[in-house]
Amino acid sequence: FFGDGSVPADANMADKRHYPERLPANAAEAVGLLEKTYRWWSDGVRELTEEQLLEPLGPRGGFYADQPMASLVLHLNRETMHHGGEIGTVRDLYRARFSESS
Repeated sequence: FFGDGSVPADANMADKRHYPERLPANAAEAVGLLEKTYRWWSDGVRELTEEQLLEPLGPRGGFYADQPMASLVLHLNRETMHHGGEIGTVRDLYRARFSESS
């Protein structure tokens, strides 16, 4: 729904044209991609009016075309918390593993 305009408007949110051309090869590149896409999303959501939040997603929403943008925002907040927590857990386990062997 938001981004740099490189994905055609006919692409729904599950379209593979949203995928990066090249996946990050290391943690620094992954953080960079996360920061860039987070900015696109958060700036885009911040600019939505109340009316736009209540409008259905339309064809770009794929299976969720009839759902309002507010539902997508809520869902992505939950997904971010869920997977962000997993990232934190993996980092903690990695750190604990290597600090014990030192």
